Amino acid sequence: MRTKYEEAFCFAAGAGHLRIMRALVEEVGVAVDSRSERTGQTALIGAARQGQVEAARVLVTEWRAEVEKPAGMALGGI
Repeated sequence: MRTKYEEAFCFAAGAGHLRIMRALVEEVGVAVDSRSERTGQTALIGAARQGQVEAARVLVTEWRAEVEKPAGMALGGI
């Protein structure tokens, strides 16, 4: 069940849906540094790759997402 929320969070970040991101973090308790099981990327990577500057800003400045977290297999990382 938790994985579905993490997938939704990563998708919301990549699409710039800040309200959904906030609800998932603040009401459901999704971890900000969760990885998508499908892509292997974090929400921050997804937001950055899709040009969602405001989503990336919120992840880094408000929620302190880990900037140096390895990308994962889907992006050629670890």
